[in-house]
Amino acid sequence: MPIEEVTLRYVRMRDFEAQVHFVPNSEIKIVSNRTRDFAQSLIRVGVAYREDTDEAFQVMREVAAAMRRDPEWAGRILDDLEVIGVDDWADSAVMLVCRFKVVAIQQWNVRREFLRRLKKAFDAHDIEIPFPHLTIYPGELKDGSAPPLRIRSQ
Repeated sequence: MPIEEVTLRYVRMRDFEAQVHFVPNSEIKIVSNRTRDFAQSLIRVGVAYREDTDEAFQVMREVAAAMRRDPEWAGRILDDLEVIGVDDWADSAVMLVCRFKVVAIQQWNVRREFLRRLKKAFDAHDIEIPFPHLTIYPGELKDGSAPPLRIRSQ
């Protein structure tokens, strides 16, 4: 949140939705500054389990390189995309993590634009961005067979 005023008694800040927050100085224990010198734009992307993570990382690098060549974005991105790797095996996705070193306060704008472009690139390369889904398992009988799953239409 950008700081609007610092007094001897409080700090006044305004959040993204324009709400004003007054924080008494006696309550401030830790201060984190996301706008000094540079920032890191951390990006977590899920791909389907069937996807080749190396191919997904390559597409991510290509999208990032194109952004760095784009005059509208080149001045905001300070370094090449850093691919961190596979971060998690989630319920419906393999989570991939990367980050950009960017000009301070641009981390969110760069992230949004990267994700917009990455969606198009994943679609073009037929890389599935998964969504939660459910497999129905009707159980197993003692003899090892499974009862049929009957679906009735009304």
